[in-house]
Amino acid sequence: PWLHRSRDYTNIDKLLQKYSELTRYSERRHPEQFASAFSQSMRGLWAVPRRNPCFIGREMLLGQLKTMLSKQDSKQSKSIVRVCGFGGVGKSTMVTEFCYRNFPSVYGLVVWLKAETADSLVSDFRSLLSDLSNESIDQERSTAEVISEVKTRLFRSKTPWLIVFDNIEDEDLLERFLPRGAGAKGHVIVTQRRHIDRKYETISMACFDVSESVDLLRMTAEHNLDGTDTSVVEKICEKLGHLPLALSIAATYMVKSDVSGSEYLSRFLNAEKCGTGLNNPVERSLSLTLPLLEPTTIDVLHLLAYLSADMISKPIIRILIGCKTKHEHSMRLSRVQTNLWTASAFACCGLIVGGAMLSSRRRRTSSIAS
Repeated sequence: PWLHRSRDYTNIDKLLQKYSELTRYSERRHPEQFASAFSQSMRGLWAVPRRNPCFIGREMLLGQLKTMLSKQDSKQSKSIVRVCGFGGVGKSTMVTEFCYRNFPSVYGLVVWLKAETADSLVSDFRSLLSDLSNESIDQERSTAEVISEVKTRLFRSKTPWLIVFDNIEDEDLLERFLPRGAGAKGHVIVTQRRHIDRKYETISMACFDVSESVDLLRMTAEHNLDGTDTSVVEKICEKLGHLPLALSIAATYMVKSDVSGSEYLSRFLNAEKCGTGLNNPVERSLSLTLPLLEPTTIDVLHLLAYLSADMISKPIIRILIGCKTKHEHSMRLSRVQTNLWTASAFACCGLIVGGAMLSSRRRRTSSIAS
């Protein structure tokens, strides 16, 4: 550090002090103090998903969420609210909207953690600590040390913060990573499908009502629903169970296929008559899209279904489809070459056998003649 260096640095120190009005000598800090000040004033949106431009409704729930977080006693060791609901109902979308609405007016730092598994949480904690400390984190550093240091930095932070544990199902995992002791300075939101207990304040999310479903479908389907009767739009929403994710998939299909609401409903009803037997609204919404895909694309999607969806992007899917297509083309070419080689081999064998038979016949003929 600066104060423990040679006499030359002491002379520089005196010079800086002499002109303190210009050099701000009183604000001088050690490197360690700079790092501490940086982490205490850390601000921004960290890994928060992009805001949905077609966000609809949920105003009452957003107000309820803000009230639950703000009313909790500042003496509490942790302020946490759960947002529960089944898949596709829009938990993450609503919490994302909450983050953007309250940054930076309420929270100076908003952190979004992928909490499906312990591996994803540990990876995010390491990345977060790297950004908080402004240095790379040694991969050999134990997970317990990383978790402890992130919690310590959040506890010491002077910036009001919000942490979102998205899509967590393991209660023990939550307790292991949950920051404590921040009081009113730090808040936590947890999104999960199952309502595990009543230990914390909870908001239960349901599907849209009719008006919200119609608004979402009209906004996302763009001009494809222009002039479409409201009763037709409501019928589509009813068939899809008013589930936001299923409605978004239906709207995307209309836009990509350039079909009207009436045409979409007609195709949907025809698919139902074919006896697809799909009960899930998302499956029913996808029932029109999947038949349009190439077999290669469906095979790739089946493979990706076993993986976490967060890091799967469109370029990755295109690359995988391209690789599989090339592989299949190579296999077909190999089979053609094999078939050609086999045919050539048989042809050569035929010529050899035919030649041998002809030679034997000539010998017999010569023998008889003699």
